Amino acid sequence: MAGRRLSYRTNQPNTPEISRELEPSWYRRRDGSIVMVFRDQGGGTYRKLAAVSTGNGATWSNSVETNVPDSRTQQSAGNLPDGTAYLVGNPTGTRNRSPLTVLTSRDGITFGP
Repeated sequence: MAGRRLSYRTNQPNTPEISRELEPSWYRRRDGSIVMVFRDQGGGTYRKLAAVSTGNGATWSNSVETNVPDSRTQQSAGNLPDGTAYLVGNPTGTRNRSPLTVLTSRDGITFGP
């Protein structure tokens, strides 16, 4: 992905000063697509947002709300050496920042502890 110009995607509505999608982190699915996960700063949902690229990061979908709970804290996503995707964060669905949890997924679509 380095050295490529990325296409602009439209941010979800929030305020003029700040986008709803913050603190991106990404992982690759087994099918080769890339998922960019975001903290949802303004949606009031306490859920992660995600956008998908099927073009190796050259183009991206608009973000959508996922069913993964969040506490609006910084998070991290990535892949383990065997390809398993992971999400690190606080999946509380409230402002509570405990516990810190690692969710994993073999396919990059369905996550669990």
